[in-house]
Amino acid sequence: LAQRSSNTHALLVKYIAQCQEVMMQGDQEVQSLIQKLDSCKVQMNTLTKNNSLLQQKQSALEDAKRRIILRYVSVVRELCVAIHPTDTHKAAVVDLAGSLISDDEVYAIAALLRNDIIIKKLCLANNSITDGGAHALASVLSGRSGLTSVDLRDNMLSARGVRMLADSLERSERSHHVYIFVEDRIEALGLAAPKSHPISMLAANDDKANPTQQPDLKAVCIVHCQNNNP
Repeated sequence: LAQRSSNTHALLVKYIAQCQEVMMQGDQEVQSLIQKLDSCKVQMNTLTKNNSLLQQKQSALEDAKRRIILRYVSVVRELCVAIHPTDTHKAAVVDLAGSLISDDEVYAIAALLRNDIIIKKLCLANNSITDGGAHALASVLSGRSGLTSVDLRDNMLSARGVRMLADSLERSERSHHVYIFVEDRIEALGLAAPKSHPISMLAANDDKANPTQQPDLKAVCIVHCQNNNP
């Protein structure tokens, strides 16, 4: 009996020692996991700060780009006025083709061109302009504008964006007829004087929609929307 008790005691001591060893190993693993978790938190905080800095830098770069673009448009207008102070029919051309222009920049350009009669040609081909940018330009074309040519080829306009541009020219006081050609080229015909009769929208594939049959009218604005991929 004494031997059994001694063996049992030894077994219990051995079992308790094993449990303590397992618990110590568990504590070490927990501590290791806690350290890894703290390290991950530090890395996450660092990444968050770096991401915030990158966003701030990107925002600053976008603001700088927008200011440069607006300054460029203003300089083109001022230069045209300086060279031809008494002739508003001289073509002032704003060429921003392939300039990484997005809708945000178009909003700023549209605000600058609203009620402007100096800028005649606006080239925004090969950029990233969507229907949002088309809507901003539509607000320019429907009002008092000197634009006779707008190039929006190779952007991201949908058929809805093209229609918005055509509708804006319909509402313009200088347009008598608006034609949408099958290749998404919009042409507005009108006279120098404001129109005195309602506007008509005609399909370009209709024989009656041939601009050459309107000798009294001339193209007052052409909008190129070819090769757009929404």
